[in-house]
Amino acid sequence: MLNIESVSSRLCFFTMLQRRLNIHRRYFVIYHQHAYTQMPPVTFTREVLELAPEARARALAKIWKLEEIFLTPLDNVRTPP
Repeated sequence: MLNIESVSSRLCFFTMLQRRLNIHRRYFVIYHQHAYTQMPPVTFTREVLELAPEARARALAKIWKLEEIFLTPLDNVRTPP
């Protein structure tokens, strides 16, 4: 027999996990052949893991390139006076 406290603590755990993963609030937007698709991070991760080895290698190379572009700090953000 389930008690209320046990069910409540499980729901709280899953709510916290869902909040951490931001399953419903954040999406990857992918543009391919003049079309857009959106998917949550968990779905995107699964899709990447299911790619064929060659496609996975190409996707990983692209991600590394994007990380270098977007996560590298800029040398001088402000223009000189």
